[in-house]
Amino acid sequence: MTRFCCCLVLSALLPAAPAPLRADGTNPGPSFHQVYDLLRAHLAGATDERLNRSAVRGLLAQFPGRVSLIAGPAESPTKAALEKSLMLEGNVAYLRVGRVGADLADDLLAARRALAATNKVAGFVLDLRFAGGDDVSAAQAAAKAIRSHFSPLAILVNGETRDAAATLAAALRARHAGLVLGSPPARAAGQFQEFTLSDGERLRIETGPKTDDAPAMAAGALQPDIAIRVSAATEHAFLENPYRPAPTDEQASGMIGTNLSLPAIDHTTEADLVREKRYADDEGDLPPRAAKPPKPVIRDPVLARGVDLIKGLAVLRQSRL
Repeated sequence: MTRFCCCLVLSALLPAAPAPLRADGTNPGPSFHQVYDLLRAHLAGATDERLNRSAVRGLLAQFPGRVSLIAGPAESPTKAALEKSLMLEGNVAYLRVGRVGADLADDLLAARRALAATNKVAGFVLDLRFAGGDDVSAAQAAAKAIRSHFSPLAILVNGETRDAAATLAAALRARHAGLVLGSPPARAAGQFQEFTLSDGERLRIETGPKTDDAPAMAAGALQPDIAIRVSAATEHAFLENPYRPAPTDEQASGMIGTNLSLPAIDHTTEADLVREKRYADDEGDLPPRAAKPPKPVIRDPVLARGVDLIKGLAVLRQSRL
């Protein structure tokens, strides 16, 4: 009996036998369940909730860009593929995408025909900010249509450009179809599937590879050609009205390297001043000058830069004719 007890004590003191090696000589590491159970039994403060949360975070961290937790409701399938199409500054066609779906390519081509029927279009601004979608094949079809019929092109993105919309931006960039402006997209898409969890969150898992038209792009890897950082809240406000007044100081604190409070510029020339002086000497008091309504200014810094880019390219193209 004494000998048996000594053996038990010695076995407890000696280190555990190492895990068997794989055929290639590598160690597979300890069992997750074994470590989890030992922490749960012996680590002070290691509650089930805390261990579960840490385990989930650790698992997700091992697959960056390929798996993620998403809070909030799923994107509405009824969200329009093309949310808005209109002319800006007289000759720039603006196209805002809400969802990259099977109907996006046709909607873009129809909008182009409608705008070109009554306007001289110098170029296009494709707004992918806050756009999503999970149809990679639709992103490929839209990219093909855009490359063939939309030039020159400015592509607007931000941290809320995700999944198939980010894939569309990457595909257009890869084929040199346009310049990308804004801030890096949040996620690019291969083929993903979402699963609703018991707490209402959704687990997004990459279930298939990216294609040639959707270049491999980890989260945030698509760097804009022209970087313009604006807070998401401010961009939301500008999305509804790009001509809105400059935001409050609190909103403006989220903006880096932008100038939304553009000063009014007095275009009075020296010749105008001379004429006014002569008129005043001859007639006395000057007549009141007719007030001209101020020309609306696009205050959305990303959109304004995109419009300026298209207009500048149009001038350059015209000068070469």
